[in-house]
Amino acid sequence: MDRIYTFQFQFTWPLVQMIRNVERIHMTWKSRHSSATFLENRREEAGMSSVVSCAKIEGLSLSSEDLSSIKRQSFDDFSNSALDFSRGLLDVYAFLDSASPEELIEEDCVKKVHELLTSYMALPDAHKGEYKSQDEMDNKGSAALPTLITFRTTNPNELFSRSMSALFRWTKDNDNVDDLVKASLMAYEIYAVDAFNSYVGTLGRLMAGAYLKSRGYNWIVYLKLEREFELRHREMQQIMAQCKMRRPNEDITPWIEFYLECLLHALEGLPFDTSYERIKSANPSASDETLSPREERVLRFIEANPGTRSGEISQGVNIPVPTIKKMMAKFYRMALVNRFGQGRGTHYAMR
Repeated sequence: MDRIYTFQFQFTWPLVQMIRNVERIHMTWKSRHSSATFLENRREEAGMSSVVSCAKIEGLSLSSEDLSSIKRQSFDDFSNSALDFSRGLLDVYAFLDSASPEELIEEDCVKKVHELLTSYMALPDAHKGEYKSQDEMDNKGSAALPTLITFRTTNPNELFSRSMSALFRWTKDNDNVDDLVKASLMAYEIYAVDAFNSYVGTLGRLMAGAYLKSRGYNWIVYLKLEREFELRHREMQQIMAQCKMRRPNEDITPWIEFYLECLLHALEGLPFDTSYERIKSANPSASDETLSPREERVLRFIEANPGTRSGEISQGVNIPVPTIKKMMAKFYRMALVNRFGQGRGTHYAMR
């Protein structure tokens, strides 16, 4: 068992494989250039999905009227807790989009994100963007700092500040840990320290995404990652709670595996611009044939899995092998894919 930050951690072979797969998709994304319109549409779609999923994870239900207000960015007609939360979340996304990479990995960033997230909620101002106080600890206690609170040797607000400062300092200064592992660790630690009065789970995941963005993983804003967490919400809560029960010096391997599984699954749906217009502009030799939505889905799979074979494509997109082979012949004729090998050894990659 290895040590990472203040935790026990086991670098398992499945973790290595997941990190490699994420990096492979990352390199594919960096090598492709999609149109601004395509990316903007996908970003709006991912943003709306994240808002809905975050609200559900927090036990908030958005009505059809709420969703309409969010899409129109119009919140004057009525208000409720779910809509107030969603409105704050939209402000968080706007802030993270405009922040510099350096700002995204500062301790002040997590306070700003929490302040924005709760800005429309009916909470005392002291509960927005500030660590818990002594009075609040007397009323609620903290699973993160039980001994320190019992003996009252230090103000809890100062202890939270020390814990959060140490996390962000370690994240910036430690270059020996993979960025994907760092991001998942940050999501867990912000939840486990429980320094704020509300939404620490959502806050941790937001800051993990902010860290990935600061490290050049710009595709994070196009992912429906919160949807993955929503679908596995109970499992997520159980894993985080079980890890935290063993605090301090807990083994967080199960959480990091869970986070990367969700990230990788979301990445498999990462939108690549396979529209004919983009392909034609990038490849003038492509023919004038059109592509069906199903064919575009196959191209996205090939783009994310260069060197794949027809049988692997068939399994990945759930389309029969004979149909896949016909598509491959069409794509090759259209000068969209390269074909290598012969017979069963034939594999494909985007041109």
